[in-house]
Amino acid sequence: MKRIILIGTAALLLTALACRKSAEVMETPSLPTAEPAAVSAAPASTATDIPITAEPTATPTPIHTPNGAPPPRPVFHSIDEYILLAASVDIDDTECEEYFFKNLFGSGIRTKEDAFKTLELINSLPFPSADGLELEFVELADFRDDFYVAYGIKGDKNSYLSFRMILTGSDAEADREELAQNYPLVELPEMCSPELKFLVRGGARASVVPDSKDTILTFFTNIRSHKVTIQTNLSEEKFMNVLANCEFITMDEYAKKAAP
Repeated sequence: MKRIILIGTAALLLTALACRKSAEVMETPSLPTAEPAAVSAAPASTATDIPITAEPTATPTPIHTPNGAPPPRPVFHSIDEYILLAASVDIDDTECEEYFFKNLFGSGIRTKEDAFKTLELINSLPFPSADGLELEFVELADFRDDFYVAYGIKGDKNSYLSFRMILTGSDAEADREELAQNYPLVELPEMCSPELKFLVRGGARASVVPDSKDTILTFFTNIRSHKVTIQTNLSEEKFMNVLANCEFITMDEYAKKAAP
């Protein structure tokens, strides 16, 4: 029954979006490096300054196509856009391809087969979910080997929390041992997800956004055998409170919770 309601809702949204112009290729938030820079270990109570390439509001180091635009990749600015993609695989092939051309131009999704592969890849990855987080941006950038999820904080329009997950799998224990040689391990909240085996504090630095007094915190971990970089301008105390209530599901499960 939920699937019937979901598809019906998506069909209405498809109709509403059918008249939109082809979406332009969008700039994406920058992503912190997945590999930590080599620095000397710091006490657990001290954040170590580390170089991070750019702010999450800036353009990342891109791989460009001949016309100077980033390569085609799926980008979602709301869960509704993901729901539309998920529902599109149930419509007629001709209508499906026409919809992709009109509404997902620049996504690299042109056929129903492309849509199936994209959905399969996205839903093989951990998707963070917690009360108080408002989804703002999702990008599947296989040309950078990463999946990026950015959240705003309810009631705080200036704060954010982002997760960058490397698509290529890795061994969680080996990652923990390597990271612990350079960064302090962080004591995890008692109520945090059992899938979060460890967390290291990558460092802190001032925001490069003009007139901003934010401090950007970076953490590294491994979830379901994927390296994960977390960035936030929340204080470490507030970040830990969010993390204590965070679960790791799939984007499809997140969509069903958002539109039951």
